[in-house]
Amino acid sequence: MKDLTKTFACEVCGKVFKHPDSLRQHHKAHTGETKCPVCYMVMSRKYELRVHLRKRHNIIQ
Repeated sequence: MKDLTKTFACEVCGKVFKHPDSLRQHHKAHTGETKCPVCYMVMSRKYELRVHLRKRHNIIQ
C-alpha cells in the first residue's frame, strides 16, 4: 500500500505536491523554461506554453 501522506515541497515557493514528477514540472516555472516570451506569463508545462502562444499570440511553434 502506498504512503499517501508523503509530500514534496518546492524549495523556492513552498508549494506542496503529492508526486515528485509534479514537483519537477512545477520547478520549470521558476527556471524560466516555460515563460511566455511575449507577455511573460509563466506556465507549469511546455505544452501549456505552446497552447498559450497559439491561442493568445497566434504563434505556432
